[in-house]
Amino acid sequence: MASGVPWTYVISTTHHGLNFPLIRVNRRGINVPQGETSHGLRRAIPHAEGREVLVEPSYSVHPSSYVDNPCEIGDGTKIWHFCHIMPHAKIGNRCSLGQNVLVSSHVEIGNNVKIQNNVALYTGAIIEDDVFLGPSCVLTNIVNPRSEIVRRHMYENTLIRKGASVGANATIVCGSTIGRYAFIAAGAVVTKDVPDYALMMGTGPPRRLDEPARLSARGAG
Repeated sequence: MASGVPWTYVISTTHHGLNFPLIRVNRRGINVPQGETSHGLRRAIPHAEGREVLVEPSYSVHPSSYVDNPCEIGDGTKIWHFCHIMPHAKIGNRCSLGQNVLVSSHVEIGNNVKIQNNVALYTGAIIEDDVFLGPSCVLTNIVNPRSEIVRRHMYENTLIRKGASVGANATIVCGSTIGRYAFIAAGAVVTKDVPDYALMMGTGPPRRLDEPARLSARGAG
């Protein structure tokens, strides 16, 4: 690519009913006018100065949802009603975010992740590929929150490994790692690390029953 060749793009104004503004791109990055967004810009094609290109977004966002920039959203991902994707969030390919999902800044979500309604992923959450998060499950990021004390510097990570499932209304206390293909039953409260393939049920802390989750992960390795 020739040095100094400016790029100009027009994002489709008809894709899924969304209106996208003019975005200018140069070798130093994206220059987006204040108050506008760069949804769907997934590739760069150099053109002579003043030329315009119509680029379809590679993912879909319902008009009721908000996506803040900068963030990364992969190809084929669907973001449904009343969601909020905050700056610096990363969402992989072919993900599905149900109604009323919050993805906070610096959250990392892998590929093919299914997030059901009313799930909030706060800063510190790391979700690997093929994870299922059931309706209204909770992931925290502070062990001892207080309204009058700012503890943003004390955020703890929560890691959910590849292929794991978290049932509806389960709570994952921050600092925990959920192992590969583990299954957290609905309503369980997890306060410590969960091994690969384990089935966890109950509260405070949940008891480990067996490893039947291995049966549903054939060929997972």
